[in-house]
Amino acid sequence: MADRPAAKQFEDLQIWRGAYDLALRVYAVTAAFPMHADEELGVQLRRAAAAIGAHIADGFARFSRQEYVRALHDARGALMQTRHFLHLAAGLAYLPPGEAEQLSAAISRLNTQLYRTVTVLHERAPLAAREAGHEPSALDN
Repeated sequence: MADRPAAKQFEDLQIWRGAYDLALRVYAVTAAFPMHADEELGVQLRRAAAAIGAHIADGFARFSRQEYVRALHDARGALMQTRHFLHLAAGLAYLPPGEAEQLSAAISRLNTQLYRTVTVLHERAPLAAREAGHEPSALDN
């Protein structure tokens, strides 16, 4: 990660692009739900999927690392909601064969990316504090 140029806008973030692609796929899948399908499930699934990227973008715009990390945790929560609603859709046979597995794999990849990003941000926080002349304490976490 260290050799990549710093992102200037949230659209430059790989995790945002992954969230955006996932949301587009979810919208496409829910548009093809059977006509008798529970409309509310499709709405909840789309809302959860759209929220992932929105949280990432919101966190990127924040002025502190702590706020950014909090937004990434919110993005992960929305990601898990998306996974839950996909399980329901698959259990109700609303998804085409193989689609649930493909979406689940995309969710797992994005979950890993979110985890790694949060881990890197946590690792950089003590270094930045020391460089600023502040020795971090247990209260800083």
